[in-house]
Amino acid sequence: MLMMSANAQSSQHAKLRLLLDNAGIYKKQHGYYTLVISLTTCMFALSVAGIVITHNSLPFLLLVAICCAFVYVQFAFVINDAVH
Repeated sequence: MLMMSANAQSSQHAKLRLLLDNAGIYKKQHGYYTLVISLTTCMFALSVAGIVITHNSLPFLLLVAICCAFVYVQFAFVINDAVH
């Protein structure tokens, strides 16, 4: 494997970054985030409704808890994307 100098690596990185920037990779995707936030909020509302409906049945409540965990992770991903 060839070792490249730090200057050559930074030059390649700059070229790659410029190529990706020109392709629009770094542009904000407002429509995507609107869709993801809307769907995640709907899933959260359904999870809360599921908790209210199935509060007397432990097996169904556990299934709703799994769904809630998925929704919470989705919210974490959206928040992580928002702060970067």
